[in-house]
Amino acid sequence: MGDIDRRRCYQYNHILIDSDRILVPQFSDAVVLLSGAQLEMLRNVSGYLNRRETYVKETELGYYMMPTTEDFDIILGIVADLEETLMGNPNVIWGYKDVFEDNASEIDVDPGYNTLEHTAVPAGYVYHLEAITVINSAHTSPNVRCYIRRADVSYYFHVFQTVVATVPQSHAPWLTLKEGDEVWVQFAGCVQDDNIYSTIVGYTMKVPE
Repeated sequence: MGDIDRRRCYQYNHILIDSDRILVPQFSDAVVLLSGAQLEMLRNVSGYLNRRETYVKETELGYYMMPTTEDFDIILGIVADLEETLMGNPNVIWGYKDVFEDNASEIDVDPGYNTLEHTAVPAGYVYHLEAITVINSAHTSPNVRCYIRRADVSYYFHVFQTVVATVPQSHAPWLTLKEGDEVWVQFAGCVQDDNIYSTIVGYTMKVPE
């Protein structure tokens, strides 16, 4: 498509999108909660996103330039992904169900390394982990490692360095956990009779059947 064909006149009632902000996003991926009404609105708006005239590659006095054919092909792929998400893909759209809090603890632990295991995510649910708090009530731990256990494989997501005795430390991991995932917390350098605690909080989402 030549430059003349890419020109469009501005219209006061026409909302335009900067194509470069689609091709190079300004925001990180995120998990969001949408009401039923909001979801219906986005489903209808997605049809507007398939129009080339919606996107601006360059702004000029009196007219704007639409994206090149190559850029628009990439944008259409992104729109297709959005439509699949909005139209009810059960692996992507989960409905908010409730908040959760899970506590794990061990009293009078043995010296050395000790691990706390949180409750696994039940079938039919996805958990969004918003915060984790750890504490050793008796002695300072040189480090506390937090990880997800998934199918007997460990994925570390945070390490607390030097957890001072009696002082709780928190971290906001912003992680999504699927069915069967467990959060494990490993305290290093424990001393005989230490008491260790871990709390995770977040919200649950019901996966559609």
